Amino acid sequence: MTRPLQRNSILCLALALALAWMFMFAKHDAALGPIIPFGVDPYDAVGSFAVFVAPVVAVIALVRAFRPAPAPPSPAARLYLIRAQETVVLVVLITLGSDAVAMARRPAAWIHAPARVELLALVAGLAVAAAVVQWLVLAPRRADAPARAPWPQAVLITLAATLALAFYPERFVAGVTTHLLTVVFADLILFAATRAVLLAVVPDAPPVAQPAAPAPRRRFGPAALWSAAAIAGAGFGMFALLGEMSEGGTPRTVRLLAVAAVFLGLAIAGVLIAFALLAGPLGFA
Repeated sequence: MTRPLQRNSILCLALALALAWMFMFAKHDAALGPIIPFGVDPYDAVGSFAVFVAPVVAVIALVRAFRPAPAPPSPAARLYLIRAQETVVLVVLITLGSDAVAMARRPAAWIHAPARVELLALVAGLAVAAAVVQWLVLAPRRADAPARAPWPQAVLITLAATLALAFYPERFVAGVTTHLLTVVFADLILFAATRAVLLAVVPDAPPVAQPAAPAPRRRFGPAALWSAAAIAGAGFGMFALLGEMSEGGTPRTVRLLAVAAVFLGLAIAGVLIAFALLAGPLGFA
């Protein structure tokens, strides 16, 4: 791949890691932790799934950018690499948008707090970094042939996601079942919006008539890819469970098994939803 595409992949990984750092820092900092309005679901769940998935997609982009390949790269390889990079940027931007909705919905939680300047600087700084990476990622795409982009669907889905987050009933988080459904809802919000905007920003290239060629042999089948996504979700769930235990101590065995089942189930479901929505646009299906 070209140097700009390789550079952008490195920047996307740095952006994904910056999101993870901001997410953890804001939740655990003594001054910010008590005032962040996006520390509750569904906003916290949006950030959690973003922190899980963005680095994975960034690593995929990094591998695609640096693995040996014919020069120049094929249009499909270039398209899927740029889409992986753009996915990282969109996940970060949509997460920040979710945080902004939470801040607008609960201004009393932070607007008069002494740490409000630090909070605003943290969110604005990551937003500026994401905007810069966005501009760099789309620069190679601007030189490609234009294609019809599904912007109406992207706008409608993004608007619906914003309104859903803005008016989501807070009482749903109080019940166990509705709280679990809230986490799944947040996952759908994040990745449905990511898919819609991704296909609009980086649409398929116009078809070009070419001689028929044999279909390439797939290295991994659908079952293997879905299994890998489920295993990754289980790994994320275990990581989140260990983090939760390190903060609140180890519960009794029965409660520990119940909590572990919840964390694993939600993480696996979340990653499978992300895979179902993004596998096609990223070239895995």
